[in-house]
Amino acid sequence: MTLAILVILGAAVLAFANGANDVSKGVATLAGSGRTTYRSAIAWGTWWTLAGGLASLVVSVELVEVFTSAIVAPDVLALATFPLAVSTGAIVGAGVRQGGDAVEWSRVGSLLMAWIVTLPIAAAAAAGVTWLWIVR
Repeated sequence: MTLAILVILGAAVLAFANGANDVSKGVATLAGSGRTTYRSAIAWGTWWTLAGGLASLVVSVELVEVFTSAIVAPDVLALATFPLAVSTGAIVGAGVRQGGDAVEWSRVGSLLMAWIVTLPIAAAAAAGVTWLWIVR
């Protein structure tokens, strides 16, 4: 029971810190650029944070599947320490602890490749939109 409470508290703190960081950047950008008033920027930040939270309820089911049972063996998922390991980002570490064959390395590699490939694509897209909007 104590482990579950620690996981829930950790997730709540992380969600608060992440949301506070992300929303403030959006609000500052909208208000600082003169696109809208400060009050309107806060309303937009609040609305899109709520929308993102609701959308995550739909998307999170697939993410939980990918980041748990699709990566590590069922006996690792049954470990009492697994929820805490997940909340601290040590999913693969929990699988390695059980032995190298408990981890689906091909899936881990696919996730890493997706992150490596999408970062330059996102940067190029952002640069392109910036160029179209500001430079042009």
